[in-house]
Amino acid sequence: MAYKTILLKGDPLRKEDEAGGTITPGHLLTFDDDGNVIAHNVSGGNAAPDFALENSHEGEEISDTYADGDRVQHAVCRPGDEVYAILAAGESVHKGDPLESDGDGALKEHTPTDSGTMYLDAIVVRALEDKDLSASGAVDGRIIVEVV
Repeated sequence: MAYKTILLKGDPLRKEDEAGGTITPGHLLTFDDDGNVIAHNVSGGNAAPDFALENSHEGEEISDTYADGDRVQHAVCRPGDEVYAILAAGESVHKGDPLESDGDGALKEHTPTDSGTMYLDAIVVRALEDKDLSASGAVDGRIIVEVV
């Protein structure tokens, strides 16, 4: 099912900040050195559960991107909130899998260290559905996730 909104369930803290680059609703976000919101840019790096929302104030949809300098609607989510996020191209995940930043605003399956240790600070959400994008080439897809 294709949803028309990013926030599916929950009560996150809604915020608005200036974009420091192109952002797609559903991207995992962080801030740059100038205090502008950007797509999370560290693969496997620590991340807050902060997701870009569609700009519903302007009648835009989840496929409408924000440009550099636009005011970005975003949600700092709480545990249990459900989001229609972006899964990185080539990923194949199952319901319950922990997900982390792919380094470009999308999510990927969390990879434990060689010793099997999980970096809990890197895990942002868990998948709430099976999603196989392994044959998608260079195309990211949407996935329903729950903030942990």
